[in-house]
Amino acid sequence: MYRHIKTCAASAAVSSENREFSVKRPSRQCCALLGRGLTHFLDGRFAVPPRRVCLGHALLVTAVRGSLNQCTANMNAIPLLLRDEPQLAPHHPSPWYCPDPPPEVRVAVFGSFHGGYHVLRELLREPLASRAIVTGLATDDPAQPFTHATVRLWRHVHTKVEERWVAKMARDHGIPVYRGRIKAPEFEQMYVHEWAPDLCLMATFGQLIPKRIFTVPRLGFYNFHHSDTVWPSYAGPDPIGGMLRDGKTHVVITMHEVSEVLDGGRFVAHSPPVPLPQDGNGAIVHRMTWPRMGPFIREQVLRILQNFPARVQ
Repeated sequence: MYRHIKTCAASAAVSSENREFSVKRPSRQCCALLGRGLTHFLDGRFAVPPRRVCLGHALLVTAVRGSLNQCTANMNAIPLLLRDEPQLAPHHPSPWYCPDPPPEVRVAVFGSFHGGYHVLRELLREPLASRAIVTGLATDDPAQPFTHATVRLWRHVHTKVEERWVAKMARDHGIPVYRGRIKAPEFEQMYVHEWAPDLCLMATFGQLIPKRIFTVPRLGFYNFHHSDTVWPSYAGPDPIGGMLRDGKTHVVITMHEVSEVLDGGRFVAHSPPVPLPQDGNGAIVHRMTWPRMGPFIREQVLRILQNFPARVQ
């Protein structure tokens, strides 16, 4: 160490009086002074020696100071104990979080066109897929008079794919599909004993639901209906046509309980408003609104399932 100090200190010296630099060999006294200064620096007691200071001393002290500062910064950056680890923000569980496997809810869907498609799709995707099992689908057959196709959106231009894609999705996932009259005894038998729903969701379905059907699910029977922000409003088979005639500029989808009053059951929630094109019609507005409703559907269904009690066997 002493030899290293002498070599570094031999480079130059500076006079504190005239600030002129001159190369000189350090004296024994200078080396001793440098050694004491380095010792004091390492002890945290460094003070610049008065008057004549060896430039090599100053350079060495600057280098040592920078190295120690860098070393200290690196050491401070390394957590030495678990208590020194950075504290992360507390994790807030998702609204569907449950410490135990949640009970499985049996859901029946009544729907067609874009409404039925998007409701069924959300039930088949997470987070709802791990909470619910779709036990059956009742959907429109526009060729049958009991679906009232001539006064509903089916009277507008649409494709055969749009007529059948809800049923196709259900069959692709092994879900039973029914396209007949729901007031038939065979459907009621299948609905109560085979589908056995805890919850029913309806969107774009052309048959009136009788009381003996909508009172079966213990978590409720709910419909998604295009309307104004005021509820009830624009009940019936063509709410969008009525809103366009009245010059409305926005439409929402309202979730409500199904009751004996057509599109007039207890209000649950409505979606964010969607601009209503003045040159649109029922089919066009369905294509515009339903693809945006995924978050709304998930939120409302999860809210129903949050406090779902276990089924009594």
